[in-house]
Amino acid sequence: MVTVCVSVKAPEGKQIEIKKLVTKVKVNTECISDFLLVNGDGNRRYPMDTSIIICDYDTRIDHLTTNTNNLLVAYQKTGLASRGFKMVIKAT
Repeated sequence: MVTVCVSVKAPEGKQIEIKKLVTKVKVNTECISDFLLVNGDGNRRYPMDTSIIICDYDTRIDHLTTNTNNLLVAYQKTGLASRGFKMVIKAT
């Protein structure tokens, strides 16, 4: 199992814009074994009301802006079926 957590912080007064997100996460209906979590509030508990959880091989998001200047991303994979994700971000 591989788990990676990334925290990105923009300067005060800025937000983080996800310009593009493409996932290669193994499809699993419960999102338990392989997943990508994205939280734009900087909350490390990843609450459901402010987080996106993805467990799909070809999810594409072309634009998403955080509510704060923090972006937290957690990715977990358990085997070779998950190939990661690509994300392009910028501070706005």
